[in-house]
Amino acid sequence: MIKWILTKIVGTKNQREVRRLRPIVEQIVSIEESWNGKGQDFLLEKTKEWQGYLHRFLPMELPPVRIVEAAPREEL
Repeated sequence: MIKWILTKIVGTKNQREVRRLRPIVEQIVSIEESWNGKGQDFLLEKTKEWQGYLHRFLPMELPPVRIVEAAPREEL
């Protein structure tokens, strides 16, 4: 009985998690909508920007572009 009342007031763990994540998902969707229709150059520039940001925390050794382009899809 008490568990049922608490579940009705507070919600289940999954409901609480959905409520916590909803603003983040809405923000992601709004970013996606604003970037929809932008060119590939814009996305490549953003990717380089993010890589530069992430390299500050964990330097990554990236292979040259020609090696990535020549690699089979299964290896990527």
